[in-house]
Amino acid sequence: MVKYLRTRTLPWFLLAGLLCVVALVFLHGTAQAVAFAVGVCVLLGASIRYIGLAVRDDPVRTGIVSRDGLIGGVTSGLSSMSAGEKRRRRPRR
Repeated sequence: MVKYLRTRTLPWFLLAGLLCVVALVFLHGTAQAVAFAVGVCVLLGASIRYIGLAVRDDPVRTGIVSRDGLIGGVTSGLSSMSAGEKRRRRPRR
């Protein structure tokens, strides 16, 4: 079960949706705010995990994500470029 939760994102998305629905329908006041905030945090974590799993298993997505600076920041994107691309994209001083 633990391996399933580490290698899949669907259960986390379902948990986030369930928390948000329970918060909006059944709870009121502070409990509603806390449950909804936890649901949003779980949704954010599941989204980040989904990107991580997608990039890990697909070399094409890895190149795209690293080049766009989503993983590793701008320096990672610059390091994956060829010398010609670096010269074109580097700002003039």
